[in-house]
Amino acid sequence: MSNLMEMVVYNAAVNGDLTIFSMKNHEKLLKKTYQRNNIIHVAAQHKQIHFIKAALNNFPSIPICESLICDQNRHGNTPFHIAAEVGDEAVIIRLYEFFSTQCGDTDASNHVLPWRVMNEDGNTPAHVALLYGSLSVAMYLLDKDGYVGRLANHFKETLLHLAVQNHVYDNNESQIPETQAPSRSIKVYQSSEDLWSIIERLLKIESSVTCWADTDGSTPLHRAASLEPAYCIQVIKVMLASCPEAAEVHDERSGQTVLHLLTNHQVSSYKQGLELLKIPQVYGVRNSRNHQGNTPLHLAATNRDTIMVRVLLESSPNLGLKNKSGVSAGSLARQLGEVRITKNPKEHTRKLTEEEREAAKQGNVAFLMEQLDSLGMNFLVSQAPKGRNILHILLQRDFNQDLIEEAEEFIGQAIQRLPSLISQPDYNGNTPIHVIVNNKFSLELLDLICKYLVKPREEVEGDSRGGLHLLPWRLKNSKGDTPLHVAVIAINYKFAIKLLELDVEVAGYINNRNQTPLHLISLHEGDYDGDVLDRLISSLINGNADLPYMQDEDGLTPLLIGVQEHRPLIIRRLYERFPDCLEITDFKGRCLWHLFVSRRHARDFLSDDDDDVLKASKFFINQDDNNYLSRRLIESKDNDGNTPLHLAIKNQHFGFAQFFLDNSKLDGISSVRYETLLSIQNKDGVSSFNLLGSAEYIPRQLEKSLFMKGNLLLGHRSLYNVPTTKIEVYANTIGVVAALLATITFTAAFTVPGGVDSSNGTPLLLQKAVFQVFLVADVVAMCSSMMVLFCLLWIMTTGHKGESIFLLDVGVFLLQTSFHATTVAFMTGLYVTTILIVPAIAISTCVACTLLIILMHKRFVMLTIVPFCRTVIILGRILRHLPSMWSYMKE
Repeated sequence: MSNLMEMVVYNAAVNGDLTIFSMKNHEKLLKKTYQRNNIIHVAAQHKQIHFIKAALNNFPSIPICESLICDQNRHGNTPFHIAAEVGDEAVIIRLYEFFSTQCGDTDASNHVLPWRVMNEDGNTPAHVALLYGSLSVAMYLLDKDGYVGRLANHFKETLLHLAVQNHVYDNNESQIPETQAPSRSIKVYQSSEDLWSIIERLLKIESSVTCWADTDGSTPLHRAASLEPAYCIQVIKVMLASCPEAAEVHDERSGQTVLHLLTNHQVSSYKQGLELLKIPQVYGVRNSRNHQGNTPLHLAATNRDTIMVRVLLESSPNLGLKNKSGVSAGSLARQLGEVRITKNPKEHTRKLTEEEREAAKQGNVAFLMEQLDSLGMNFLVSQAPKGRNILHILLQRDFNQDLIEEAEEFIGQAIQRLPSLISQPDYNGNTPIHVIVNNKFSLELLDLICKYLVKPREEVEGDSRGGLHLLPWRLKNSKGDTPLHVAVIAINYKFAIKLLELDVEVAGYINNRNQTPLHLISLHEGDYDGDVLDRLISSLINGNADLPYMQDEDGLTPLLIGVQEHRPLIIRRLYERFPDCLEITDFKGRCLWHLFVSRRHARDFLSDDDDDVLKASKFFINQDDNNYLSRRLIESKDNDGNTPLHLAIKNQHFGFAQFFLDNSKLDGISSVRYETLLSIQNKDGVSSFNLLGSAEYIPRQLEKSLFMKGNLLLGHRSLYNVPTTKIEVYANTIGVVAALLATITFTAAFTVPGGVDSSNGTPLLLQKAVFQVFLVADVVAMCSSMMVLFCLLWIMTTGHKGESIFLLDVGVFLLQTSFHATTVAFMTGLYVTTILIVPAIAISTCVACTLLIILMHKRFVMLTIVPFCRTVIILGRILRHLPSMWSYMKE
């Protein structure tokens, strides 16, 4: 601690007190703070330029001055970094001039240049200046040493990355939209001129920096795409003028070019979009594809950026380019609707009238046909609230056989006139196909639609232009569900089979939760017979053989979901065909045995004693081929180190606990197998033995099974079934009772029955054998009670739970002994004083107390006395209400 800067020196640097330099002992001025800041660091933090001048002039030794300026604190910051952070250009100038004067040429290789020193984040003082909005400091350092413009920090960010990253606004910061606020604690430039000056200076130093990617894979040009629209195009123009090849650089993570990044509502007007595409380098990447195979037009249509869709369509892109999902750019553009793309965006789409919407809901097809004949395309492109078209509404109702024929004619004409109508999504992304597969009564209509979709499908596959028709059965809604997903969720398996016959590739499509249709079957298994389910599963597997092994966002395979949701039929079907799925665990490391017992035991969930629950689990064990694998998994651990037995006990699934113990994979004697499985500890050091000890209740069958295998749970659970979690409560209660018994027996020893001899104080009945029994019983009761109190004392002082359990069991046993001895003392004391006078009382007392000792055994009380008392109470209530019941019956 003696090496730390003294308080008086620190305060002098903070306040700029120059009198401190009159101190003869200069060594005190060279000491550092806890953060390893020297006096220059501290003074620069508080903008004390006069103190810094005095400090540098008071140390004539050049190496000391050089070290003070180049010295780094605990975070790697030099005084240059500190001055850049607070934005004090005067301090920067003074430090630079002093270093240049005293240490010579700044390019000399024998000196460490402090403005090039990097801190723990790899930032030079110029980086820090830009991060904190100190443009004048950054420009000064660039003017003095242009090389810093080529330096990158640990995030591979150059000064150009940071300059572009700061958003530019002409007014105050209150106008900054929250969605465009800087991601880190960065000040916002208030003047666009400052931005242009530093960007132009950096581009002159090294224009190729425009192509350099940071750790996120983004170049300065990519970052420019996130600027406010007023400046975005201008910055991109300046950068591409200095480094044209930067437009061809793809983001390393997503494979996107700058044009891809501008297709998410970054361009505010159609005119601005045309101006963007006039840049030759941007125009040249209009057909570039990212890692998913999407062109800028793909992304613009997906993001519903109608401005960029129009702009890109006018740039003559290749509409036939397909992404990895097999969807062409033209198909996605068509999804937005032909009218929206070709008509003036200022014109509003016609709205469906209330009468038209009601007619569609009621199935009034005749009225809809009249509207179609009179309005034509305007009627088909009309929208209802939430973005639904006429087919969305019509296909929601249930159709009887009479209405289906009329509906078929209307739907057929509508699709023939406007094929994209069946592909148009509402605001939730649901197309009419999503709607119809959710309706169990419209399979005939789905057949009709599929017939009309054969032609568009052939055009997509054969049209040399790449086709403008979208495959509607491949479209996803806002949840990422295709119509096949929706059909499975609605348990419309016949619809699902029909869609798979139309396009088997959709079997492998995943939704936003990475779930395939096979996952959803396990999650929403219906009451269809096994043949329909087998057909659907076979169709899905034929479409993608990897489906049984695919994991959703939680790492669950279809088999694991079936286990978790307790779907016996799907479990059997998947396991019989793909037994190796057992080896897959979810992202928490849980295998199928963990998932069987993952739910808390509750009334609304099947109990462990139910044969249907264990039947599914026994199914795995009984399979000959994978008997070893399924048994081995019983001892597998999840990410927390818990075995299935841990979870079974914790969640009170004792039927499964017994099942796991009986089917452990270990060889040898069963008692050894039990002991080993029960002793496995999780990451918290808790074994199944410990969990059994803390459980409030253990079924007698499991306890008996453990006992038969030689596992008495000694040291893990109380012999009197006291949970380890309630040791303290039981100890407090027993302590009160033991103290009370000790008081009673202590008092009885000095107030003996029959009195005492006044001459010598000895009991008068001392020679009686029964009185002697009284004395012995009183002593035993007294000593037993005191021993209980000693045991409770040791429980308080021991830190070992196993020892506490032993001591508690001993205390309960001694307390029972004290109870019995107290009863014997009472019985013999009363007997010896009354036998000669009233023998009947003496004898009845002995009989009653003896019966009390015999009958008050716990198991006897629970099996006989409790049921008897319950019966008596019930009969008493019946007899009490019998008169009123009789009166009611008479009336």
